[in-house]
Amino acid sequence: KNSALVGYSDTMFSIESAVSSIAGTGKSTATFALYQNYPNPFNPATVIRYSLSADSRVTVNIYNTLGQNVGALENSFKPAGTYEMRWNAGALPTGFYICQVTATDPSGQKFVMNRKMLLLK
Repeated sequence: KNSALVGYSDTMFSIESAVSSIAGTGKSTATFALYQNYPNPFNPATVIRYSLSADSRVTVNIYNTLGQNVGALENSFKPAGTYEMRWNAGALPTGFYICQVTATDPSGQKFVMNRKMLLLK
């Protein structure tokens, strides 16, 4: 359950954002994980890293504190491994943001994890 977004409207809008790189190590991992972005706080770019224990359908989204999706960074099928991407939030205002990774493996098991990020300009 995403306690950070409880009580916010389901109304969302999209702001284009730039992912400047995505890299996979190809190494298998024992668990699903979303690591804390670095640097944090950041200005204007940060690195987001996650691990998949099994081949999975993955989405990576960034939400503002109103629960609005301000960045859809990933929506694809990925093999097990560790991945990282660099996200540039230069078009967004200073504030807290939430990175959410959702992964669903072929058996239907779903993993969702959130991390808070602080953009300071």
